Amino acid sequence: AMIQSEKVLSVAGLAAGMAHEINNPLGTIVQGCQNLLRRMSDELPKNKTAAENLGVQLSVIQQYFHNRQLFEVIESMRSAAQRASEIIKNMLQFSRKSESKKVLCSINKI
Repeated sequence: AMIQSEKVLSVAGLAAGMAHEINNPLGTIVQGCQNLLRRMSDELPKNKTAAENLGVQLSVIQQYFHNRQLFEVIESMRSAAQRASEIIKNMLQFSRKSESKKVLCSINKI
């Protein structure tokens, strides 16, 4: 029983370490998708300036992205990375030791 308990703790520790390592690139992916969408936005003057410096209008680039469904691709990537991040978060919560304790609580709140 003691060996089994140590194995479970070891696996839980390994899972937690892996979860943290996986979360880092997922965060980078989500942030990258947000940056791509922000840099295509009309709301940032720098975006229009950068496009005009290349001899094109930002609206033309936006239309290309729209026609090729690139906004949907970026959003799909962001959403998938976010879902994976949620799975990792749930794994971390599962692998943590939970301590049960008694607390006073209003039955009406429950």
